[in-house]
Amino acid sequence: MNNHHLNTALFVANRSFALSQSRLSLMNYLKDIGWVVVAVASSDSYSIRLIDCGIIFIDINFNRYGVKFEREYRTILKLINVINKFKPKLIHQFNLKPIAIGSFVGRFISDAKLVNTITGLGYAIDSGYYKRLLLFTTYRLTLRMGHMTIFQNTDDMELFVREGIVKTEESRIIKSSGIRTKNFTPKKELPPNRPIKVLMIARLLVQKGVKEFLEAAELCKTVRPNGAVSFQIAGESDPTHPDSVPIEYLQPYVDRGVVEYLGYLSDPAKVLRSVDIFVSPSYREGMPRTNLEAAACGVPVITTDVAGCRESILNEVTGLLVPPRNADALAASILALMDDSNRRAQMGQRGREWVTKEFDESVVTSRHLEVYRELGLPL
Repeated sequence: MNNHHLNTALFVANRSFALSQSRLSLMNYLKDIGWVVVAVASSDSYSIRLIDCGIIFIDINFNRYGVKFEREYRTILKLINVINKFKPKLIHQFNLKPIAIGSFVGRFISDAKLVNTITGLGYAIDSGYYKRLLLFTTYRLTLRMGHMTIFQNTDDMELFVREGIVKTEESRIIKSSGIRTKNFTPKKELPPNRPIKVLMIARLLVQKGVKEFLEAAELCKTVRPNGAVSFQIAGESDPTHPDSVPIEYLQPYVDRGVVEYLGYLSDPAKVLRSVDIFVSPSYREGMPRTNLEAAACGVPVITTDVAGCRESILNEVTGLLVPPRNADALAASILALMDDSNRRAQMGQRGREWVTKEFDESVVTSRHLEVYRELGLPL
């Protein structure tokens, strides 16, 4: 009889989308060795993917923006019920609200091992003194309740250790949540003598560098008129986010033929295979998944020299680093790669090799299992 049959793992996040895109390999591994795996997140169109894998799905909406006492109280009660029902041995949490609520609840009513993953610090870290203070205070109070904090890049971990939020010995770095490199395969030879295609994939937020991308596209089009280069931007608009770039901001660029807006891509690999250069001018990331997916497709990546992004490429080998919030520098790098097809090909090939070796989800899953074993979980 498999002695794992009573072991239960709870994965808690804001959205089913995040769990199904980034954690499915890890959850499936635990399920395959006999664990009961429970996903707790707000319901969306991706919840069914979790259920189809035999994962128990429980809908709890953590309301990503703002704090309302009555709402959070209801969320806490729901989470208490889930933990009491399943009595998990492991609770692994992602995103600020699930970490904050889950750490308190998990520590006080459960003897589960609590693992928290900081996927990135995003908007709040650059939103002024008080928001940063609130963010750090929340993390300081809650991460200490956990047994281990996983960071996706070196900068974030060093910042948290320096601020006294976590201890070094209770922190680990696992870069990225892993990608399915077999689904992101390099493009076939693209026909010569056609426009160079440049793509950005991101939610339409200021912090993702959307405005710089649009400005850089305009600059490149001015230097190279006559259809020598085409720019595309893909990603969902997020009007509820305080940092949202409204579609109305994008529209004039689309109308002038500077960029094409593709909306949300359900199959990014298909589009990535048709492009020559991938651009990600973000202000800060945990570990940008799209950069790794582009590299896996053999596309050179231009990204910013900031936390998370700088570790998602090998500068001058798989892509180029540019300063953040700088459309001129971004345009200059795009033009430099446009003019050098051999360099693009070489960077693409090296990128594919590097990502397959370092970031395939099987590699990342085994790194998570090492952390779980360190905590004494029966794996």
